[in-house]
Amino acid sequence: HSDSDKEVVTDRTAQLSPDLLFLADRTVQLPNFLTGTSCSLPPYPLTGTKENRTGLDFRYAVTGIVSGEVMTCGGHDLWRSVSSMQSCSIYPNMYHAGHDEGDAYRTSCYSLHAGVWTKQPSMQEYRSAAGVSSTPAGLLVTGGYSGAMLSSAEYFSSGQWLTGPALPVGLVAHCQVTAASGVIVTGGQAHGSLSLASVYILQDGVWRSLPPMQQSRRYHSCEVWRGELVVMGGENSAADKSMEIFNFSSQQWRRGPSLSSRFSFGQAVVFRDTLFVLYRGGSVFKLDSEDQSWQNIGTQIGNIGFRPVFPALLVTPAMMGCSDEEK
Repeated sequence: HSDSDKEVVTDRTAQLSPDLLFLADRTVQLPNFLTGTSCSLPPYPLTGTKENRTGLDFRYAVTGIVSGEVMTCGGHDLWRSVSSMQSCSIYPNMYHAGHDEGDAYRTSCYSLHAGVWTKQPSMQEYRSAAGVSSTPAGLLVTGGYSGAMLSSAEYFSSGQWLTGPALPVGLVAHCQVTAASGVIVTGGQAHGSLSLASVYILQDGVWRSLPPMQQSRRYHSCEVWRGELVVMGGENSAADKSMEIFNFSSQQWRRGPSLSSRFSFGQAVVFRDTLFVLYRGGSVFKLDSEDQSWQNIGTQIGNIGFRPVFPALLVTPAMMGCSDEEK
């Protein structure tokens, strides 16, 4: 692999120096992760109208930036399935929705334009806990859960959804990024397994295997940072505090600094060359690359839920419908 692998093509960044992090029901100001900004968001469209509910009732939607606007798709509506839910032990915090899967699992897509959520074309399939990243061909969504694990994929391009290259196996709760070498999918859960260590890369329309991670992971986080792929945590007792780093040139994994506590269902973001992780409970840590340790930045942003959107996006105030003065 060439040095071009050090370049990142990613939907986590936007133009005009983004310094807000979009978390579905709020934004936080970076780099200190300050809450309570005056750049407020309109009600999240997929949470319905039930009294006293919030964006945290909605889980596992995918999100990306399309034509300079935030777009969210799919996910799982907890309230819509609660009346007929039956616990699904191998899919934590997800439920079957009785005979009508469409009541809980969504195909719906919305974009945020000038501070207003606008309906967009729906995906071809219901998807919850899918993978997503931007590619030259469009926003690519892979796998997910709709009552069954999906291997299918689809692109959003030029205002429509097109069938994409299917994954080698049906996956849910995986993590996906786009690097210069291709789209990369790590871990997740497949039928008959609790979590996987497998890694796939999409190149020239074909998925192929990369060396597997040292630990199997699901509901973990991943990023491309300083020209390497990093994966952190996951709902697996052997992996929940661990970090691994994949070098594109050597095609090898190595251990990174361990997190101080279990990390799953969280978010990761790279901002100004610093790697941050956001715990579901609201604590934020950054990686100190000099002493190779994770440090609590001392800011508590509040419960961010079970990934009402994933991944969290770096955005500008204008993308949220706010001026710089209002943030």
